[in-house]
Amino acid sequence: MHSPDIRIIPFGYAYGRAPEADITLDLRGTADGSCASLRHLTGEAAAVRRAVRRSRGMKRLLRAAFRTVRAYQNASHEAAAPLVIAIGCADGQQVSVAAAHLLARRLRRRGMTVDASPRDVAPMRHRTQNSGAQRLQPASS
Repeated sequence: MHSPDIRIIPFGYAYGRAPEADITLDLRGTADGSCASLRHLTGEAAAVRRAVRRSRGMKRLLRAAFRTVRAYQNASHEAAAPLVIAIGCADGQQVSVAAAHLLARRLRRRGMTVDASPRDVAPMRHRTQNSGAQRLQPASS
């Protein structure tokens, strides 16, 4: 199996330090309020991705991230290891996951192979719309 060109790790700072990465995007404070009515969903949901994409400055930030990836690829002669991008937000549930999805989609459209695996979303307990204010904890095994 061919290893991906790029590995994206969405994560939440509330659950620990940023994972080791070539590029780290700190999205805490971005898209604030954009997803308030969608707290019962994660960034895997299309509605959350739409809200994050439409939030102030996010399109520009994702374009800059894409250009940074291209710059790394142009400068690197080491093709064996994938380029690792960590994308963090406060709790790792919505903004970072949605941004990772949006960036991965753009990279794939340019012919790159991308693995995007959230660090802090799965496995999670099921959330209902009424429990949106409740802080999520990883599901016990």
